[in-house]
Parts: sequence; structure tokens; C-alpha cells
Amino acid sequence: MRAVPLALSVGLALAATAPATTPARAQQVLPPDDEEPAFKALAADLERIVEVQQAGGWRIDRYEIEDMIPSALMTVCRVPKATRARALAWYDRRIAAIGGPFEVAWEKSKSLSALKPLLFLGRVRALLAEADARAARDCPVWMEPDPGFHGLQSDRHRFTLNLETGGLVQLRHTADRWSYGGGGVIRALIGRGFEHTSILFGPEFGGGAMLRVPGGGGTLVINYFPAVPFVFRLHDRTWHYDIELAPVALFQADDTRRSWGIRFGLGGGVQGRRTRGLIPWAGMAFAYETYFPGARPQMSFLRGGLRVGIVWG
Repeated sequence: MRAVPLALSVGLALAATAPATTPARAQQVLPPDDEEPAFKALAADLERIVEVQQAGGWRIDRYEIEDMIPSALMTVCRVPKATRARALAWYDRRIAAIGGPFEVAWEKSKSLSALKPLLFLGRVRALLAEADARAARDCPVWMEPDPGFHGLQSDRHRFTLNLETGGLVQLRHTADRWSYGGGGVIRALIGRGFEHTSILFGPEFGGGAMLRVPGGGGTLVINYFPAVPFVFRLHDRTWHYDIELAPVALFQADDTRRSWGIRFGLGGGVQGRRTRGLIPWAGMAFAYETYFPGARPQMSFLRGGLRVGIVWG
């Protein structure tokens, strides 16, 4: 692996003045004159790339930077050179605002946990400096800079297809009795991303086996749960948080009459780096469903479990 040039050490030497404990996410506000889409996309993409890399365990700076360079260049090559220069200067100001350069702050603090925001910004700045230095040589001619570029590491300002699946633990309350079971769910959601939020909706189908309520005959009942969820998703760099509302139905393997209800759900997950056009993520989801009396007595469900998904678009 090639050694990363001096830009890395210079980038890591730049870090920030204000309390060292200030969270990195508190430094997200863009200056008023940097509302160019490509500028915001550059910062958002590189910060996501670095956060994913850190989650895997950061070791030696230059090797970690080298590993991120291909993903970083896919963004940097699409951003005008003047915009990249403004972004470098902006990171210099942010780093200086929270106590940098890092070496100076380290001599004062000797606390890596207290300097994490500073370290993070230094790594992002170093990645940008290295990718910027390589852009003229490594960017394909067909990958032209575009001031209107919206980034690659998220669904910002684009339509997406979201495929999600996962296992569920279920609790059911009906006729003053509780029962339990397990199952799974799969869904395909069409999404539209905005600056820091997304809206998604689409078909879902789930099912599972539960212990039958005493007196119902047999041991297990197989339930099926078609739904059309509407999801509001809030993004915080690599993390996202979901609020969900869905009309739902229920029918059983031995009783196909429909019961109708509504779902309220919460969830969240953490995203990985875009690979082959797909952004993977993993997290958890929880929901409360209530079904109205009709084909069956009124019943309620609590569901929760692991959730994985991919974002394409």
C-alpha cells in the first residue's frame, strides 16, 4: 500500500479551539456563503465515510486514509476544485474553533476521549486533503465536477428503493390474555431523501407463529400481516431514526377473514459505506399494533426485533 503524502500529517495537525468536550455533531452548521449543494454533499459524504471507518476500529492513520481513498474520490471527483478548497478552509476553521491543532491539544489534555471531536475533524480534513491532492491524477475524465452534486453516501435529494427484512418477537393481547411467538417481515419501500430527512412508503408482508389463546383449539396459530407503512426517517450522519405509521391487516392460515388495524412504530439503524451502488444498514425496530373488532375480537400486538436493509438509488 502506498504511503499517504504529507497532506495527512498536516490534516491531522489541524484541530479546534472551544471546549474539547464539544461534540463533533455540534459543529455541523454551514457558513451562510457555503450553501452550494456540492459543498454540503462533500462534507456529508466524507464525514460519513470517516465515521464508518472509525466504527471498524481506527489504527494507523495513513493506512486508514488509504483504505478510504477510493470511496472518497468517488465524491471528490464530482466536486469542483474551488469548492474543495473552500471545504478545506472551512475544516481548518472548525478545527481551530475546538482547540486545535491536535498535537497542541493533546499536550494540554492527554485525554483521547475528550479530544474525540477534534480527532474526528482532523481525520475528515486529512481525507479531504489527500483525495484533493490525488484528484487531478486519479479522477476519470467522465466523472466531471458538478456544483449541483448531492453526494453518494446517503439518499439526499434523490428517490431510492429500500429493501428491508428482519426477525420479530411478538406479544399478543386478546380476550384479557397474553400470548407470544416469533416471525419475520420483508418490505420494499420507495423513498425520497431531503437534506436531513427521508420519507418512505410501500408494501410489507410479515408472518409468524404464536401460541393459540387457550380455548381456541390446537397449539399454534399462523398469522399473516400485510401492511403499507409510511416512514419518516431522520438522519444523523451514519445513524438514522424512524417514526412509522401503517394501516395493517391480519389473517390466519386456517381463517382468511381480514381483521383491520393500525400500527405505530419506532426504529433506528446505522449505515455502512456505499458499495456497488448499495448502502447497507442494520438496526432494530419496535411497533405497537391494535386491531379493531370485526372478524375477530379486538386484539393488540407488541413486536420488536433486528432489522437489516439496503438502499439503492
